Amino acid sequence: MAAAAEITSGNNINAATDSVRPGQHHRNIEVVVAPQQPLPTGDGVERRRHLQLYHAALSGDWETAEGIYESFPGEVNARITKRGETALHIAAAAEHTHFVKQLVGKMSIEALTYKNEAGNTAFCFAAISGVEALAKVMMETGRDLAMTRGRENLLPIYMAALLGHRGMVSYLYDETNEQLTDSDRITLLVALINSDIYDVALRILKAHPGLAYARDEHQLTALHALAQKSCMPSNVVDQSPPGFWNKCLDPFSGFKLAQMKKLMHKQALDLIQYLWEQVVLLDDSTISCQIGKPWPLIFTAAERGNLDLLTILIRLYPELIFKVDQNTYSIFHIAILNRHEDILKMIYQIGSIKNVMTIYKDREGNNMLHLAAKVLESPSRLNVIPGAALQLQRELLWFEVTILSLSIKKIHLIVGGNIQDKGTPVFLDKTAFKFFVISDAISLVTSAISLITFLSIRTSRYAEQNFLWSLPNRLIIGLTTLFIPIGAMMGAFVAAFYLVFNDTLHQYSIPIVVVASLPVIFFIWQHYRLFLDMIHSTYTSRSLFKPNKSPLFSKRVKPKVS
Repeated sequence: MAAAAEITSGNNINAATDSVRPGQHHRNIEVVVAPQQPLPTGDGVERRRHLQLYHAALSGDWETAEGIYESFPGEVNARITKRGETALHIAAAAEHTHFVKQLVGKMSIEALTYKNEAGNTAFCFAAISGVEALAKVMMETGRDLAMTRGRENLLPIYMAALLGHRGMVSYLYDETNEQLTDSDRITLLVALINSDIYDVALRILKAHPGLAYARDEHQLTALHALAQKSCMPSNVVDQSPPGFWNKCLDPFSGFKLAQMKKLMHKQALDLIQYLWEQVVLLDDSTISCQIGKPWPLIFTAAERGNLDLLTILIRLYPELIFKVDQNTYSIFHIAILNRHEDILKMIYQIGSIKNVMTIYKDREGNNMLHLAAKVLESPSRLNVIPGAALQLQRELLWFEVTILSLSIKKIHLIVGGNIQDKGTPVFLDKTAFKFFVISDAISLVTSAISLITFLSIRTSRYAEQNFLWSLPNRLIIGLTTLFIPIGAMMGAFVAAFYLVFNDTLHQYSIPIVVVASLPVIFFIWQHYRLFLDMIHSTYTSRSLFKPNKSPLFSKRVKPKVS
């Protein structure tokens, strides 16, 4: 949820909120006060008077406004802008509580509910501002103001919820609770969850438990809204409206901020627990419908990394572990694709069931290990780790951890299977197999050294003294250990080919060896000049500035004296 409030040039006041979550509606709340052209009502004298009232309301100058009202009592209820706002609209948008208090005492009940061209009342402006004192002053005239709908038929409390004004929402809910319909409550409930106002959402649910599985006009339930949230413990502040924490807390109080985050996290967990406890009381088919429409919330939660939601859901309804989407992906597959390690760790807690997960394959035949080897495409997840070197390191760790967590067995090398009663390779006694194993080991070790060396170059501090000796040596070691695994890999391939096809394709052995050698030759041809230059520059450059052994003036040659 992104919310913004902007005041420009002292004349325009805008508040807009956009919803960008999949499956959720898109709302705009706009408050615009345009003083440049007051509502033309006849003579220029009236236009100038309206302009004076506008500036007085915008600046909170009640003395000026009161003087005008004493001379022209009818102007108290007048629309003073081209868009149809009254002075009360302007003062409420500018958050001048004293001005509003004086003005509402003079206005008629009907004028208090005047709407501008956008359809918003002055009370809508007060709700959008988030200033509770404004709302309380206006509510003294009657509670109907809080139930008078504004733009797109939205209630003021819903507007305040969209913008994340927790105090305003709590106050308005106390005042309007009995007048809200179930449709109003479920729509408000989704907005509250999107704005992290979990305490009020839980109050609504406990008072009306049936809303736990009710849907809003876009078929969203409260659980679907929660599934869209990212990891709530760490991102709860980031998802709050701009300026919210500055209003609630002292900017220098880190302790208060941590306490508030902890409290909001607990409120979110309590809300999820209560919702799911109500839903699991239904029959299985209804539960499946609840969590599957309009989109499957468990897979959305896994994609977003919402561990809290998944933990509570699976704890009370373990069958969710076996759910797969249209790609035959479980929540663990999706966690690997999006690199959410906390969700993948859950696989350790399901025992031998994880072995069943390993056989799940998508339409392209990929299992979990293939997904771990895929390049991460999400920019938001790539930016979690700074620097290409550390990103590569994290990707390698993901691949290794996936292998360990899945306990993948029954992976046969191309050199053949194992002897069933002993578990040893069938080609153990053959020289080609020993050559294959040695080549494979050399390739593994040297490639790892090469990778570590180049990573050390990438993460080096690049101090001036490092360029003299340390970095050139690392580059030489890296290139050397890069040559070796390529050659060893080709040797392992040739040995494996000989073991498998020795009896049938013997006549093709030489051409295949030649073809297998091409990558090695090509790589050496591309980099040998760099390799030689590095050796020459590193190990012979130190002698460039050594003094010549032969002196400039030889002692053996004596100049002739005439």
